Parts: sequence; structure tokens; C-alpha cells
Amino acid sequence: MNTLAFIIASIIMLTLSLILIAFTLLLGKLRKIDHIHYLYFSSFLFLVTGIVLALLSILLPLLPLIRAISFEQLQPIATSYIEVVLPTGSVTTTLIAVFLVRPYFRKTQITNDLLELTISQLQLKDINDKYHIISQNYYRGYVMQCALRVASEHFAVPTVIKDAIGWVALINKKNTTQLHGTYSPWAYGFNYVVDVVGEESLILFFIICGNLPCNPESVQKALNSDGVTVAFPVPPPFQLRAWDGHLAVAFKVSAKESAKEQDNLLYNLWLHVKIGGLDTLTYDKEFRLIDLIKECVYSKKSKTTESKELSKKE
Repeated sequence: MNTLAFIIASIIMLTLSLILIAFTLLLGKLRKIDHIHYLYFSSFLFLVTGIVLALLSILLPLLPLIRAISFEQLQPIATSYIEVVLPTGSVTTTLIAVFLVRPYFRKTQITNDLLELTISQLQLKDINDKYHIISQNYYRGYVMQCALRVASEHFAVPTVIKDAIGWVALINKKNTTQLHGTYSPWAYGFNYVVDVVGEESLILFFIICGNLPCNPESVQKALNSDGVTVAFPVPPPFQLRAWDGHLAVAFKVSAKESAKEQDNLLYNLWLHVKIGGLDTLTYDKEFRLIDLIKECVYSKKSKTTESKELSKKE
């Protein structure tokens, strides 16, 4: 390959890299796509390839000159070149690492766990007026814990992300009202700040079962009739120690209001989820609440259903 070919190839690689960087860094909407991080990786590869080809296009014309001089003459030239190139390469590598090659969170699934919880204050609010508290009662019973399971990755391989913390908000898109928004605990130990090694689950909400059997069929039937109660754990004031079960804010949602999806309140409710960590890209995505409820309920068999099936077999 001649020098001109290397120059053309390097220009193509650098151009492709700039295009991908523009898509991934300048267009904020694309950051909400689950697999956007693969574009970061691709842009990094194009950038490195372009830099290598550009360096080769500079070095190739110098090869005849290098062959013509002796080792003693070449040594000081090479030393001066290394002293100039290595710091420049180090700065380039650092910039690439800062802006492109950072750990990130990737969604793996929505999980469903059946738990028995004690909530000192289950604060039920009006879905149409977040300032109107309908009731505030003590609750002890079963809940379906719906959580977002994420993997910590770096270059699409597992890594450790320190001080990971999540935030969840319930938003009514019809009138752009944020009904609820707060830090959300991780499922393991209800801690708000954890080091993620591999995968962890961030709690999105609890489906309060109460007198309702905690199985997919019963929850789906209730959702299409009187509705289900969705509760969000609230952290202790002024600090982020583990959630102690003291307070949870709840809303009752139903899918029976209208046959038209666009007129149905539940189809206008969205959950905005953000997850960040030390020196990581922020996971930032919105989910339609009804889709999350259905994905959670049918993600796997509840323990209640499994135990009934086992008892029938015995």
C-alpha cells in the first residue's frame, strides 16, 4: 500500500470516527438506547485505526531516508521522535479514555421477586393530584418487587463500578407532571449506594398485593379492573443509609378507564430511571409504566405459584 492509500484510509477512518462521536456525544436522545455503548466502542476503534494509518502515512516516506543512514545517526533522531510522540500519544489516550472509554450500565432484564415487607407508612396519593394524600397506613404483607437488573461493563466486558446510585421518577406525560421522584435502593440489602460487580438490581417499585394473591393472573386481572397499588420506597431524610421500611409513596393505577390507549391515564404514565457511578456514563432511560408492570409480572413464576405447583405434585 503506497503513502496516498494510507492517507486516504486514515481520512476515511477519522471521518467515520467523528461521525460516530457526533451521534453518540452530540445527539443526547441516542444515549437512551440500550446498546448505544457499542457505538462508543466502534468510534474508538475507528479513531485509533485512523491515527495509526495517519502515522504510517507520515513514516512511509521516511523509510528510504532511514535506510540510508547508519544506526549511530538514527539513534538520536529516534530518541527525539519518541520524546515528542509518546507524550502526545499519552495525552490522546487519556482524552479517549475520559470521553469515550468509560464504564457503563446495560439493562439485562426486569426482575420480579415475591417479598414479605413491613412498611410503617404506606402513603397512598391521588394519581391526578400528587399533593392529595388519600390514606397513610401501616402495611405488613406480600409485595411483588419489580427491579431493573443492570450489568456493569467496560468495552462490553464485565467490570467493577464503584458508588453506583439510582434515581426513579414517575411522570405523567399528558400534562408533563412529575408525580414522584427520589433515590431508589438496590434490591440486595436495600442499600442506596453500592459497588456493582457484575450485575445488580435497582428497585423500580413494589406492587402491593394486600388481599390480592401475588401471582401474574391475579395482578393482571386487578390491573384491568379496580387497579393495582404501585409503591416507591422513600429514603430516610438527609442521608442515604439503607431503606428501613419507614415510608413508601404509592399510587393506584388501572387500565380500565378507556379502550383507547391515548385516552387512558396508565398509558401516559412513564418511569424515568437514571443510574450513575464513579467515572461512569450515566444510564438514562424512560419506560412506560404499564409495560414495566407487565414485564415484571411475567418475568418469571412467583414463589407462590411455584409452591402451589410443588404441593400439587407431592
